[in-house]
Amino acid sequence: MGLHEKLNKISYSFDENVVRDSGGRELLRLRYKDVHGGVDALAVCRDDLARVLANAISESVVIRFGETVVKIEDDGSKAQATLSTGKTLEADLLIGADGIRSSTRNYLWEGKKCLEDLGYTYAVYDIEGQPGLGSDCVSFNSPGHLDVLYTLRNHRVAALHIWRDDQTQLQDRESWFDTIRHVTSDSTKLVTDVVGLAERNGFTPLVDSLTMVSFRKRQAPAGGELMDRGLRFIEVIRRPLMKSDVKKIPDPNLLTVMPHLYSSNEI
Repeated sequence: MGLHEKLNKISYSFDENVVRDSGGRELLRLRYKDVHGGVDALAVCRDDLARVLANAISESVVIRFGETVVKIEDDGSKAQATLSTGKTLEADLLIGADGIRSSTRNYLWEGKKCLEDLGYTYAVYDIEGQPGLGSDCVSFNSPGHLDVLYTLRNHRVAALHIWRDDQTQLQDRESWFDTIRHVTSDSTKLVTDVVGLAERNGFTPLVDSLTMVSFRKRQAPAGGELMDRGLRFIEVIRRPLMKSDVKKIPDPNLLTVMPHLYSSNEI
C-alpha cells in the first residue's frame, strides 16, 4: 500500500524508557530495540495512523461517519447490520472492531459475561509543551501505582496514570481531575506539574477501569453459525502465525507500527 514513507514522516522517536521509583531514583533504562530484538518500528499516534490508512484504502471502500450499528442478524449465509439511520447492510462476514466495551460483542454474546475487571483504573491525556523528561519516556513506579510520561511529535507529551482501584465503570467526567489529583498527590513534582498543566489548559482525560475480554470457554455467539465460522477462520490463520518466526520472513518492507496509548483527543 506504500505506507512506509507516509508513516515515517509522521512518526516520532520512542527508543527508551527510564524507569524510576516514586521518589525519582533511577532503577533501569529499557531500550525498546533490545526488547523487540532489533525489529524496525515506527511510533505513530493513533489518529495519524487512522488518517493515513483511510487515505490509502480503495475508493470502493465506504467509510460511514456518525452512524452506529443498532441490530445484527444472521440468516446462516449472510450477516445483516441495521444502522441508526435505519439502513441495513448485508455482508459475508461482519467484524466488530469497536473496542473493549464492544456493542457488537454485546449483540452476539447477549447475556454473557465477557469482561473481567483487573482491579486497576487508568487515566490518559496529552498536553502541549515539553516539561523536561530527559528521555523519550519516563516511568515512576510504586506498589499499586504507575505514572508514565512520554513524548509525542509536535512538542506534545502524553501522560498515563494507573492505580489500584475497584472502580469498574467509566468515571464521571466532572470529577476526572479530582480523581487524578488525588491518586498522584504523592507522586514526583514532574508528575504533579503535568497534571496541573493539563487541568489549567482544559485538556480532557479519559478515565476508565483496566478490563480484559475473557472467554473462559469457547462460546458460540448468539448471532448464528455465520459468526461462529468467522471465529473459526480467525483461529485457523492465528495458529500458523503464532508458530512462525518473523525474522525468517524475506520481506524487506516488513513494518511494525507501534501506536501509543490513545489519549482524549484521539478518540
